Amino acid sequence: MERTQELTKQVLEEAGLNWKQLDGVLLVGGATRMPMVWQYVANLDSVSFTSAIKIQDVMSHSLGMVAENEERSRYINENQLKDFSGD
Repeated sequence: MERTQELTKQVLEEAGLNWKQLDGVLLVGGATRMPMVWQYVANLDSVSFTSAIKIQDVMSHSLGMVAENEERSRYINENQLKDFSGD
């Protein structure tokens, strides 16, 4: 459990975030069945959590979000280029 806590802290630090900035936590995979994982997240006052045991469901949803964000970024970049080129 200590390793999970350290990795979680590291991910938040690298993202420049803290727990209070999160809307929630999605618990995914086999380890989320362990009560100690639920207790760890439950002890974080500012965070609600949901469990999704099927990692395939989470991955497909996440990949959809990534694709949507990439498309949005591409659209923004194309329009910014047009603004600079005078078109």
